[in-house]
Amino acid sequence: MSFIDSIESKNVPFEDSLSELQNIVESLECGEGKLEDMIVNYEKGMKLVTHCRSLLESAECSIKQLQAPKQDA
Repeated sequence: MSFIDSIESKNVPFEDSLSELQNIVESLECGEGKLEDMIVNYEKGMKLVTHCRSLLESAECSIKQLQAPKQDA
Protein backbone atom coordinates (compact mmCIF):
# COMPACT_ATOMS: atom_id res chain seq x y z
CA MET A 1 0.00 0.00 0.00
CA SER A 2 1.42 3.39 -0.96
CA PHE A 3 1.59 6.37 1.37
CA ILE A 4 -1.25 8.04 -0.57
CA ASP A 5 -3.39 4.90 -0.28
CA SER A 6 -2.69 4.88 3.45
CA ILE A 7 -3.75 8.52 3.70
CA GLU A 8 -6.97 7.87 1.84
CA SER A 9 -7.76 4.92 4.07
CA LYS A 10 -6.94 7.13 7.09
CA ASN A 11 -4.25 4.77 8.42
CA VAL A 12 -1.55 7.44 8.70
CA PRO A 13 -1.04 9.12 12.10
CA PHE A 14 -1.23 12.91 12.30
CA GLU A 15 2.45 13.29 13.15
CA ASP A 16 3.58 11.25 10.13
CA SER A 17 1.23 13.18 7.84
CA LEU A 18 2.43 16.53 9.15
CA SER A 19 6.08 15.53 8.77
CA GLU A 20 5.54 14.39 5.19
CA LEU A 21 3.63 17.61 4.45
CA GLN A 22 6.52 19.69 5.80
CA ASN A 23 8.94 17.78 3.55
CA ILE A 24 6.74 18.44 0.53
CA VAL A 25 6.45 22.15 1.32
CA GLU A 26 10.23 22.44 1.64
CA SER A 27 10.67 20.63 -1.67
CA LEU A 28 8.18 22.87 -3.45
CA GLU A 29 9.64 26.04 -1.94
CA CYS A 30 13.06 25.01 -3.24
CA GLY A 31 11.60 25.10 -6.74
CA GLU A 32 13.99 22.53 -8.12
CA GLY A 33 12.88 19.50 -10.07
CA LYS A 34 10.58 18.67 -12.91
CA LEU A 35 7.23 20.39 -13.19
CA GLU A 36 5.44 17.04 -13.33
CA ASP A 37 7.07 15.95 -10.05
CA MET A 38 6.15 19.25 -8.42
CA ILE A 39 2.51 18.83 -9.48
CA VAL A 40 2.44 15.28 -8.07
CA ASN A 41 3.92 16.54 -4.80
CA TYR A 42 1.41 19.40 -4.68
CA GLU A 43 -1.48 16.94 -5.09
CA LYS A 44 -0.01 14.70 -2.40
CA GLY A 45 0.37 17.74 -0.14
CA MET A 46 -3.26 18.71 -0.63
CA LYS A 47 -4.36 15.20 0.34
CA LEU A 48 -2.19 15.45 3.43
CA VAL A 49 -3.72 18.82 4.34
CA THR A 50 -7.20 17.36 4.05
CA HIS A 51 -6.20 14.34 6.13
CA CYS A 52 -4.58 16.47 8.84
CA ARG A 53 -7.62 18.76 9.03
CA SER A 54 -9.90 15.75 9.38
CA LEU A 55 -7.80 14.34 12.22
CA LEU A 56 -7.71 17.71 13.98
CA GLU A 57 -11.48 18.14 13.66
CA SER A 58 -11.99 14.66 15.09
CA ALA A 59 -9.68 15.42 18.00
CA GLU A 60 -11.50 18.71 18.62
CA CYS A 61 -14.86 16.91 18.76
CA SER A 62 -13.43 14.39 21.24
CA ILE A 63 -12.13 17.18 23.46
CA LYS A 64 -15.46 19.02 23.35
CA GLN A 65 -17.26 15.84 24.37
CA LEU A 66 -14.90 15.38 27.30
CA GLN A 67 -15.38 18.98 28.40
CA ALA A 68 -19.16 18.95 28.09
CA PRO A 69 -20.93 18.80 31.43
CA LYS A 70 -22.46 15.40 32.07
CA GLN A 71 -26.22 15.41 32.43
CA ASP A 72 -27.89 12.76 34.54
CA ALA A 73 -30.89 11.27 32.83
